Amino acid sequence: MPPRKREKKVHNEPAEEPAQQAVRRNVRGRRGGLKDMPGMPLDILIEIFGFMHPRDLLNLARTSKPFRGLLMSHSSQAMWKASIEGVEGLPKCPPYMNEPTYINLLFFPHCHGCLKPNVQTVLFEFGARYCNVCKPKMLLKNVYSYDILQSIRTLTGAEYGQPFARNKEGRYYHKPEIDAFLAQWYSMPDDDSKKVLAATSLSRVKMMHEMLPSFSKWRDNQKSKRSIELHQIKVERFESIKTKLRQAGWAEELGLMNNWQQTMMQDKFASKAEPLTERAWQKIRESAVAYMEDIKRRRLDAARRVVLRGRFERFVKAYETYRGDGYRRTAESDLEPHLMDLAVTNHFRDILDLPDDADMNILDDAEEMFPKFEDAILGWQTSRRLELTDMAFKSTPPGADLVDLTPVLFACRLCKRADLRYPAVIAHVCNRVVTHEKELYASSAARFWSPRCSRSPWSSRYLSVSTSAMSALRPIVEACGLDPERATFKQMDDCPARLTCTGCSMTISGKIAGPRLRQYTTYRTYDCWTALRCALEMKECVPRGKPARKHHDWARVSKAEEVVIKKLDADPTAHRKAFDTSKWLHGCCYCDYSARPRKMSRHLKNCHDITVEIEDIGTHAYRHHDGKPKANPLFLKRYDDGSATAEYGSAFSPFGLAIDSDYDYDYDSDIDPVGWAFEWDSDMDYDFDF
Repeated sequence: MPPRKREKKVHNEPAEEPAQQAVRRNVRGRRGGLKDMPGMPLDILIEIFGFMHPRDLLNLARTSKPFRGLLMSHSSQAMWKASIEGVEGLPKCPPYMNEPTYINLLFFPHCHGCLKPNVQTVLFEFGARYCNVCKPKMLLKNVYSYDILQSIRTLTGAEYGQPFARNKEGRYYHKPEIDAFLAQWYSMPDDDSKKVLAATSLSRVKMMHEMLPSFSKWRDNQKSKRSIELHQIKVERFESIKTKLRQAGWAEELGLMNNWQQTMMQDKFASKAEPLTERAWQKIRESAVAYMEDIKRRRLDAARRVVLRGRFERFVKAYETYRGDGYRRTAESDLEPHLMDLAVTNHFRDILDLPDDADMNILDDAEEMFPKFEDAILGWQTSRRLELTDMAFKSTPPGADLVDLTPVLFACRLCKRADLRYPAVIAHVCNRVVTHEKELYASSAARFWSPRCSRSPWSSRYLSVSTSAMSALRPIVEACGLDPERATFKQMDDCPARLTCTGCSMTISGKIAGPRLRQYTTYRTYDCWTALRCALEMKECVPRGKPARKHHDWARVSKAEEVVIKKLDADPTAHRKAFDTSKWLHGCCYCDYSARPRKMSRHLKNCHDITVEIEDIGTHAYRHHDGKPKANPLFLKRYDDGSATAEYGSAFSPFGLAIDSDYDYDYDSDIDPVGWAFEWDSDMDYDFDF
């Protein structure tokens, strides 16, 4: 079969499209209707232009050459004057300035140097406006010639006077004015001409300064008037917003809003001095509705807090009935839940957090409440034990028991203590440091029992297992002669062993004169827990005159030296030097308030009407479970004859008292800590949102 012929490709050139015609704009009215206006009779033009604002009149002069030729001619001066007189309070055009220049200065906010817009400051002294870039170029400081000034004064006979204007502080001069004056001055052929120029310039400057008060007054009036206008626009905008919200169903809530809430709303949505258009409303509608929803939520929350407060008050009375009239708190009470803790447990929240119309008579029934308090307290303690056990078992081998065998220690990230142990860790004061609860019921309970918001329900958020302390404790326990795998806290407490660090315990050496010269060396001495504190505070062992070591080297003192230390501890007078008792945190026997003795005395007077001296504070307060201050260092003197003595050292030593502030654990100052003596104001809840 013969081969198929190829089709011949034809390239057709695209036809040229007709030129796109310009779209004609639809303009209402006849075009060019005012082109014949400059040819109208002059008296009619004066009448028409007299009703125009000076700013509009100057804009008209800039529209076309015919209008410019008409308005800029000398015969049109009456039109300009009539227009200026139509502006209320506007000073007349000064003689040293023509009307168009005067109007351009007052009503056109552009820089006279670079034409930058929005330059609001008018320099009336110089008849100009300058932006921040041009101002340093156009305003000069102390540029006039002393010789020229002397010549002017000689010619005019005036002892004082300036040939060119200064600002009101007298520090700056207008460069274009100075340049123009000097150019004319040096071009004068004789002294008479210079005298005339000087007199004219002095007269002009004097006239300018005389006009300044009227200009300043008019400017201030304009600012005040504009401020009132803007404020009125904002008020109308705010009223329009409220009208829109009423139409959207927020009329009742708007009527319940207090003044500061409306002020905040106005600042948020009506700060712009612009009328509220439908388009503008659609932009802010969602935010405005969200604001109203938040206001409503706060109002309902405040009302709910008032209801909860009444229930908390009845709950307090029920707890007092459960405890009985003779109940007094002790150190063991620190291991129990506070009323705030009980209120947020499910045992009582299921009762207290019911709807507003729920029956609360169960709070007055002692037989019903007694077993609930028993179960709630036991359940709270069990929950804390399980919580800490779970935390400890994550860092200890399986099969160990938290209380009896494993020396598990906890650390607090807040106060940096790392030697907390169970169950004393439950009473640690940092566990109740305030946290801003977001949930309504919990925040209401926290505020009721802690009016100054310094406490919250118990929480372990700052606790963790102290692996560093447990590692440092192991060699200490071995040095004490105990098995670090099986030693209990009780065995460590009862252990009579006393330790020194072979590297850093030695502090000083000396001699004692007498029948026989005796040499001695002093060592810091520790029990199990003070040695642990030393190891935690001093990460490295630093021997005197030797390089630092990474770890402490603990060694037990001799039996005879332990007997000496035991006798010292048995001496009441000497033992009182071991602690500064004024720093010991105390707990109130009648409520859960805690403070140092000085403040505890004031608390007992203010809240319980009990007057007691600080020395007798123990009759109405107890030493807090977590309030033991750091011990003063114990020094052991070893003599060259083998004897030894022991004494407690100064509190200013590195291992002395660390808690020096009287405010560390003062929960709520002197306000009644359980809250019912605190004056309640429901309005306070409107701005209270955890």
